[in-house]
Order: sequence, then C-alpha cells, then structure tokens
Amino acid sequence: MGKLGAAALAGIALAVACGGETSHPGVGPTPSDGDAMPSGASGGAAAGGESSHAGGLGGAAGAGGTDGAAGAGGAGGAVVGCGAPCEPVTLASGQGSPTAIAVDATNVYWTNWYGGTVMSVPISGGSAVTLASGQTQPGHMALDATAVYWTNTSSPGEVMKVPIGGGDAVTLASGQTNPRGIAVDGTSVYWTTWYAVKKAPLGGGVTQTLASSQYVLDGIAVDATNLYWLNAAGLGLGSVMKMPLSGGAPVTLASNQSNAGDIAIDGSNVYWTSWRDGPLSGLVRRVPLAGGSEVTLASDQGNAVEVVADATSVYWTNYVSDTVVKMPLGGGAAVVLASGQDGPSGIAIDATSVYWTNERAGTVMRIAK
Repeated sequence: MGKLGAAALAGIALAVACGGETSHPGVGPTPSDGDAMPSGASGGAAAGGESSHAGGLGGAAGAGGTDGAAGAGGAGGAVVGCGAPCEPVTLASGQGSPTAIAVDATNVYWTNWYGGTVMSVPISGGSAVTLASGQTQPGHMALDATAVYWTNTSSPGEVMKVPIGGGDAVTLASGQTNPRGIAVDGTSVYWTTWYAVKKAPLGGGVTQTLASSQYVLDGIAVDATNLYWLNAAGLGLGSVMKMPLSGGAPVTLASNQSNAGDIAIDGSNVYWTSWRDGPLSGLVRRVPLAGGSEVTLASDQGNAVEVVADATSVYWTNYVSDTVVKMPLGGGAAVVLASGQDGPSGIAIDATSVYWTNERAGTVMRIAK
C-alpha cells in the first residue's frame, strides 16, 4: 500500500508530547453476494480496505512498561494514570499485523491480519490468548458482554463470533463481498460490504440487506435508534450516512467526502476520519447526529483513519506521523499522547486508558489518557 510522506501536524497546536489506520488502496471486486454496485462505480479503483502489512505471527505478551504492566507472561498492575510525559506500555508483541482492537473491563482484544487470529490479553498485561485461528484476513471487530465479533475480509467473506472467554468460532454470515466494518447491539450484528449494509441476528439466522447501492463501505456504528456508516469513495464521492433501525431510507449527514475512513458516535455527534483529502490531507470531522453543519476538528493529519470518542475527547491514530492523538470534543488544541509508534492503526478506550495496535511493529499498546 502506498504511504504519504512524513506529515506534520501543522495547523494544530500540539499541547503535550507524550508518544491512521493505513490508507489502504483496495481493489473493487465483482459483487458475489447480491450487493448492487452503485451507479457509476468502478470496481477497479476503490479506495479504502483493510491492511496488508507484513508482520510476525501471534505470540506472547510483550515487555512491560512504566505504569505497572509486567513483562511477557507476567501479571501487571492496574492502570491508575501517570504524570506527563506518559510512556506507552506494550501489552503484546510479535503479532501478525494487528489491525482492529476493542476493550472491556478485563481484556484487550485484537485481530491479526496476517496469521488469521483473534487474540486477547489482560488490560493490565500478561500472556496473550488465541481466541480464534485459521481466519481469512480478519479485519474490524466489535464486542458485547458475551462474544467477540469480526469480519473475515477475504474469500469466502464471513462475519464471525467467538465466546469472549474462548470456545468454538461461529459463522454468522458467509459469501459476503469483502465484509468490513462491524457493530453490534442487543439483538443484531451489522456489517458493511463493498456495496451494502447488512445485518443478522446475534445468534445467527437470515441475513438482511438494509441498504444497497452504497460505495466501498468501511466504518459503521449503532445507537438505540439509528445505524451510521461511511461511504468511503475518493474524489469527493464519499458520504456519512444514517438510517433508522426500524427501517426507512438512508439519510446523508455529510457529503463531498474523500476517502472517509472510520466512524464513532456519542450522544450528540458523529465523528469520522478521512485521508488523502486533497490539499488538506487527512481530516477529523464531526456532524450532529440529527444532521446540520459539518465541523473540521483537525486537518493536515496524513493518514488519520481510526477514531473513538468519550464524554470529553475524540482520539485517533495517525499512520503517517506514527502518533496517537486526542482533542476536546468541541475542538481546540490537539494532544499527542504517543509518538514514535510504528504504524498505529486500530484504537479503543476505556475510562482510564487508550489502546491501539501498531501494524508494522506487530504490537498492542496502552497509555493513560
């Protein structure tokens, strides 16, 4: 995959130095699962896609850091914060291009693009555990209280789940055309393919197409009433979309986007990233859930792709500058939480910490907020 050159965080005040998902040019397939290609779309020059970085296969947890995490195989202490500058902690190393990441009260979970595994490790450090193996380029992932869900992006194109404590992996849907983004609520799992948004019951069953004639989909999120996703086309053809869970026509919240990457929501706004967006390079943006004016929170971000939000801040990874960054939800000075990383990609948060994957380095990391 091509990378941009070194991207400065110009135009943003970098308040504290404490230190995207990659721009993955994809190749548009011919739909094989009944997805309709949108009018005027070409299967050959689709932007977006999961990573394809070389890396080692899954292994044990990495060396401990400075805030209480132990070395490989050890038991780390709880995260209680640290003074500035904070130092990142390696929770796992030797992974095969770790991509997506999620966290609950006990563990951190991630997918290894190479090696085809779904992994976990205690949030305080310890030995990495393989939850599922033999997967075909597992990409995005989601969690609920009982299971880990992910998409296998390569043929046969599957939506999968495994019990959170381990067990047999279950196929919820197969024969999908490059399934990508994934989200869950109390009843259903939702995912995107190259040209459609779909859902199936959490326990498995009939797959339902919610929206078709979309374009190179990636990020997806769900709340109590609506589903949100990104059409990740380049050349200003991308968009941020919303659709009621009860059914109805999709609504465009933001249009004229280029290479929209990842999406996050809170009680008020949708947040998303884009990369290679003309002269502004990568951007972090928001728009109200109900629709309204689009706001650019950060520009000149190179390959800023993965994004999450909490009650006070929005966080993202920048693959080009090898940084993990946060900013107040209302805008303001950006804070570099971690620099000198090696391909930071997936990102997740809990009440105290930020977690991310380094695709090139094959590591899973943590730092205090």
